[in-house]
Amino acid sequence: MTTFDEALRDTLRHEGGYSNHPDDRGGATNFGITEAVARANGYKGDMKEMPIEIAKEIYRKEYWNRLRLDEIGMTSKALAKELFDSCVNVGVHRAGTWLQESLNLLCRDIRKGNIAVDGIIGNGTLSRYRELSESDLQVCLQLVRLMQGAHYIQICRRDPTQRAFIRGWIKRV
Repeated sequence: MTTFDEALRDTLRHEGGYSNHPDDRGGATNFGITEAVARANGYKGDMKEMPIEIAKEIYRKEYWNRLRLDEIGMTSKALAKELFDSCVNVGVHRAGTWLQESLNLLCRDIRKGNIAVDGIIGNGTLSRYRELSESDLQVCLQLVRLMQGAHYIQICRRDPTQRAFIRGWIKRV
């Protein structure tokens, strides 16, 4: 089983099948894929009937590949899986910025300066990532999780209707 397959399996435990909760800003979803994302990727059918194979293709193209998680997973499967789940729940851009912010915090040589925090995982981000020690990889994972948890708390503070989701969100962290 590849790291992508493991990440998908873990994320689907949280996402489940079809949902259309009235307070969910994403609207109708199936396997965690919003209708807007499904349509943008060419799916024209009823969201309730979207096959898992379509969801898997979308997940690989729109989430996994955009953050270059195969490359991240070569040194930390746990971080690749966490970033994938974050992408699914809060978006690729935000998950990418959490990684970049974490890498900047962990840079021991401040003369190198910070990498751009733009959510785009390019060669500069991956180069900085490859500089992490084994113990720093664990700290990086924890930093991403802390940012994710703080994000969920802020959502609920701003909009109390989102408290319906806090228990599930925190289980993900």
